[in-house]
Amino acid sequence: MSILKIRLYLKHVLPFSPLFPYYHCPINLYLYSFNSYEPENPEGAIKKPLEQRIKGCKSINYFPFARGYALTQVDTIFGLIDKKGNFTIEPIYQHLSYSDPDLIRAQTLKDKWGFIDKNGNILIDTKYDFAEEFSEGLAAVKIGDKWGFINTGGELVIDAKYDGADSFEDKTAAVKISGKWGLIDKNGNIKVPAQFDCIQCASHGYRLAIQNDSSEFLVNEKGDKIPFLGIGMDFCTGRGAVINNKGYCTYITPEDKIRKTGRYQNASPANEGYTAVSANNKWGLVDKNLNEVIKPGLIKQPVVSDGVFVYVDKNEKYGYMDTKGNIVIKARYDFAKPFSDGLANVCTYNNGHKCYFIDKNNKIVFECHKNRQR
Repeated sequence: MSILKIRLYLKHVLPFSPLFPYYHCPINLYLYSFNSYEPENPEGAIKKPLEQRIKGCKSINYFPFARGYALTQVDTIFGLIDKKGNFTIEPIYQHLSYSDPDLIRAQTLKDKWGFIDKNGNILIDTKYDFAEEFSEGLAAVKIGDKWGFINTGGELVIDAKYDGADSFEDKTAAVKISGKWGLIDKNGNIKVPAQFDCIQCASHGYRLAIQNDSSEFLVNEKGDKIPFLGIGMDFCTGRGAVINNKGYCTYITPEDKIRKTGRYQNASPANEGYTAVSANNKWGLVDKNLNEVIKPGLIKQPVVSDGVFVYVDKNEKYGYMDTKGNIVIKARYDFAKPFSDGLANVCTYNNGHKCYFIDKNNKIVFECHKNRQR
């Protein structure tokens, strides 16, 4: 395993940006590399037959299924598989990401961006220097040194005249003008003049903005500014409540309320209405009403996905439980990932390293390519 520390703009490098509150402010990010190998000649590699590439690759990485498909990396090159494990898009792209499988953001090995569908058909030519995913019908694209916005037909509907741009949220988008950030509407009209060092996510009708490199504000589309003393990452998730107190705002999440009860040592962000809580170094679950549905006693922190979570028994075998603590799949695997879109990736190490995708009946749906996925 190798570790690389870099300072960057987090949103612009992660395939599933909605999982991260990120945006324009640079952060220190630690990248952990386990089984990711860069082919010596990527452009030459993609010309080989797929079967030959899979046989000769050093790693295959499967992302969670979403809306019937899963991103898959052969070494570091992205493709897309369906729920039978068949490639609908062969791994020929440097990067893929999507919220809609019929409108997938794609980066070529020549570092150009565009959009394709789940079968690999080009919808919008890969001609941009960068592209955000579509949001509210528009996508921010970089043309040379400037940013503008296109619609799903590929038409440039807001001229590329900005120094930076982000996706539309709540009918506004952050744009950079002469080193500062402001907000525009879908017609390109300025709603909030450029005055901030960065503008982050939209939540509760406000944007989180930073001014003078330190002061945080909540800003609405009218330009009203309220000093913010909460945790920006919590605000960006949109899971809590904005509390206005004597001219400034704080932000209270379900985890904050749980910690204040004094019953638990720690609480994680909620998933599907359930929050993992710990006491005496063991984990349990509480529901959205803070009722304890599973008493702390679990070895592994439960993360609910598709109504179940991975648990580990005393023999360090992996299985699945539901939110009532009932065992759905007995602990028999040497490694297991959360369920997503009805499927989960599991591995056994007896008689060789073998990995599969299973359903909730513990039925093997398909075997992983090469059985090299960890």
